[in-house]
Amino acid sequence: MSPEKINRRLSTHRFDISERAFENLASIKQVLAEYQQNHPEVIGMTMYGSQTKGLDTDWSDFDAYIFVNDTTDHHKNPNDGPKRIEPKGHDPTYDEINSTIVPAFRALVEDQLHISPDKTKHIRARVLSHERINTEINDLETYCLAREAYFNGEQNTYLYVPETSLDLLFHLQLSNGLDQYRAYILNQLKDRGDLGDSMWNLIQMGTQIMEESGRMRAEDYLYPKTVDEAIRRYLPSLLQPSQTPKAGAKEIVSIPSETNETDEKQLRILRESLDGY
Repeated sequence: MSPEKINRRLSTHRFDISERAFENLASIKQVLAEYQQNHPEVIGMTMYGSQTKGLDTDWSDFDAYIFVNDTTDHHKNPNDGPKRIEPKGHDPTYDEINSTIVPAFRALVEDQLHISPDKTKHIRARVLSHERINTEINDLETYCLAREAYFNGEQNTYLYVPETSLDLLFHLQLSNGLDQYRAYILNQLKDRGDLGDSMWNLIQMGTQIMEESGRMRAEDYLYPKTVDEAIRRYLPSLLQPSQTPKAGAKEIVSIPSETNETDEKQLRILRESLDGY
């Protein structure tokens, strides 16, 4: 497909999955499911990059994050305070997953797809727990309140945007294991009203920036800008019946094909195979 046609599709769809990429994602999803049988601490996986934007080639690598349950949270001294999802400095939890889970999972993907290690080097891992999420959310809340005070002239110190990895949870999901964490985040933001929307904008901005690189661009309106929009997009099961999206609502995923199958059928196949987006 020509770059012009891809860009046209990305003006109405956040993701554009080619037939080749669809087969790759379905295979990786299968690897993930099999790996989780012996490693239940692996919660789920998200992907972004060329494989999700219709720009994949024979040389494309895979940009992805696997999320690992932080089994250390309930063992540590409560006086130590919560850890960060994206740790600053040394974190022994990352030593373990980077020496065991990450290389083992990469090797399985390489074997399944018959690809070289250079194509899996951007499959990374993040440690996830409610406690780590709480720390991230508290950091975002502190920043948003301080930013408002700064612009209102109530304080002179302008804080830097805090580091967060919550945005990684909202890329294309290859399983439904992350839904409970997405719901946990969005429910906490929902309880904060307008402040929660400001915090969500920071999370959403990180997701969008990572997904938009060069020609890999979707229109800005395809990304939810409020917590309510995010719930409708990512977790429609949380909505009241009167709030559920209407039939025929604009999709955010498309799968171009040279066959005669309709986009609607392909979208249904994508959802059944990849369990959400």
